Amino acid sequence: MSRKLLAASLAASAAIVVVAFNFDTKPLHSYRLGDYLSRDLRDREVRVEGVLVHGSLCKTRGDCGYRFSLTDQFYVPEDAAAPSPESRPTLAVSYDGCVIPDGFGEIPGYDVTVIVQGERCQTCHDFKATQLMTKCPAKYQRPADGGLHLGALPIPLCDALKPRT
Repeated sequence: MSRKLLAASLAASAAIVVVAFNFDTKPLHSYRLGDYLSRDLRDREVRVEGVLVHGSLCKTRGDCGYRFSLTDQFYVPEDAAAPSPESRPTLAVSYDGCVIPDGFGEIPGYDVTVIVQGERCQTCHDFKATQLMTKCPAKYQRPADGGLHLGALPIPLCDALKPRT
């Protein structure tokens, strides 16, 4: 009888686990920025990885709300060996949260890799991020000018008249 009880309790436990992990969960796909833009995925929650465009980060109000642009560091057009930063695809991102990761900010001489989670609606210009994550720079990464890492620059307030990039 104890074998039947053990088998029944294992089956019940397995059923509970299956039901618990299958409650309306949608798969969350991750893309590099160029792949995301080439697929034009809208109204779907995704993660997008890109590099913070220098000079694009600003606060929309007080301590909450940020606007910035991401570019694809891996983008290489077929007709050019090394693309200029202006020719890379970019994505305008807005984040209404108040808490940002420690490594999020413009660091002179470094390319800050950012992963945003959220979605872009059919009529939206910006990607509406609900979560921000940053990748730590490599242990051996040095600034382009060879200097020492001095930390992130202060984040300025957004200019209301400044066009979004």
